[in-house]
Amino acid sequence: MNTFWHSIARYNEATWLWQAIIVFVGVVVTLWFAIRPSKRTTLVVKLYTTVLYLWLALVYFYIYCSERAYNEIMALFWLILAVVWCWDLCVKHRSEERVEPHKSLGYLLLFTPLLYPLISMARGLQFPTITSPVMPCTVMLYTMGLLLLQRERVNLFIVLLLCHWSVIGLAKTAFFNIPEDHLMTCATLPAVYLFFKDSFQLDSSHKGKPGMVYINALLISIFCGIAIILLWSMYRQFSSGSFL
Repeated sequence: MNTFWHSIARYNEATWLWQAIIVFVGVVVTLWFAIRPSKRTTLVVKLYTTVLYLWLALVYFYIYCSERAYNEIMALFWLILAVVWCWDLCVKHRSEERVEPHKSLGYLLLFTPLLYPLISMARGLQFPTITSPVMPCTVMLYTMGLLLLQRERVNLFIVLLLCHWSVIGLAKTAFFNIPEDHLMTCATLPAVYLFFKDSFQLDSSHKGKPGMVYINALLISIFCGIAIILLWSMYRQFSSGSFL
């Protein structure tokens, strides 16, 4: 755990100015995308997200998390995500429009990363040993918000990789004493449910596929099960006093 928080402190102390610039550019790009959604703003925000992923892979994991075990694997994971974003951007993986954007949850998730440092300070942490808006879990939340707002059909490969990261985040909340990541998992559940529901709705006209009612019931059952595990994890961490 000490190694984990020490690497975060090194990262924040060395890159706080760059992180501030990244956050400022992100707010401008995101507001532009939210106020005037179009092919141009979608392209710009996707390029910004790709840069974010490359930053996490090369700067955060490969350089400043070098003292952690398996940092190269984590760097490779986010590098793969950056490549998938580039591929999705270049070949326009899904030109078909989705059922409808999910604006309320999407806008909420876009700006949720700004809460992370506030939560860290509220539980007694001080800079540089705090979570920041330019870290893997916060960027994942931002990406979920972006995907919920875009009108194109969502690339489910990106969603599955991010869902995998969310499960990892749930596992490390107690081990590394980072309860902030419960926010990520709580937000991921409804987002992933909506992604898969939209996908099955668009494909429901194909013969031989189960009806949407059954698919919806299955999805709800799966995510209710995950939610129970999440609540149990939060209860155990809270009851042990490790939130503070």
